[in-house]
Amino acid sequence: MSTVTINHPHQLDADALRHKIERLTGEIKQRYGVSTHWNSDKQADVSAPGLTGSLNISASNIGITLKLNMMLSMMASKIEQDLTNFLASNF
Repeated sequence: MSTVTINHPHQLDADALRHKIERLTGEIKQRYGVSTHWNSDKQADVSAPGLTGSLNISASNIGITLKLNMMLSMMASKIEQDLTNFLASNF
């Protein structure tokens, strides 16, 4: 089992941040088939076959933690790079 952890700073207001986070979750779903379940305005659980994790939003940071099964662990660096690139270009 492998874990991908990303923390990315942002300087967006709540509305702009939520809009961009919705784009991020849409991108994750499209690329990896990951479903998102919002538990609050600031925290969501993410899941897909072979993957569980969370998305946490604060006033200045976006945190993503993904736990990958053995099969997806082989793609951990690609998944991390894709998410890092998306965050860098959008936040």
